[in-house]
Amino acid sequence: MNTIKVFFENIIIGQQRPKLSIYNRFNKNPTKHHTCIDGAQHITSSLILSPADSIIIRLTDREHVHDSDVQTMIQIKEIYIDDINLQHVFLQGTFYPDYDHNFFMEHKPNISFTPGTQMYTNGLFELQIVQPIAKFLVDSYEQRS
Repeated sequence: MNTIKVFFENIIIGQQRPKLSIYNRFNKNPTKHHTCIDGAQHITSSLILSPADSIIIRLTDREHVHDSDVQTMIQIKEIYIDDINLQHVFLQGTFYPDYDHNFFMEHKPNISFTPGTQMYTNGLFELQIVQPIAKFLVDSYEQRS
């Protein structure tokens, strides 16, 4: 069992509170949904990660406030796996927005964003990882050099 801890900085606008869930590629049915709070927040989840897997963070129930200059935004600040800070590696994660069909057809926005640490709409953030995590981090540093 692996412990995943994610730190967020949230701006919540409107009455509805969006929800976050953390799961992995092989467990597509998250069992727990965390209500977002305004400001700093962290969520801890226990997952069984395979040697090559993905950490997935899904944002749901985010509402668009039509008469506001500011919108709800969830920003991933840090990710830890088994108390190991993924540091720069989490910036390799991709955000896949869940666009409204009409909005997508009219505006033709990007279908994904990397780094995907800022979530302005419902969707999912996916970060591919390889275990052991410490070796994964060292290898990622060597690839950057």
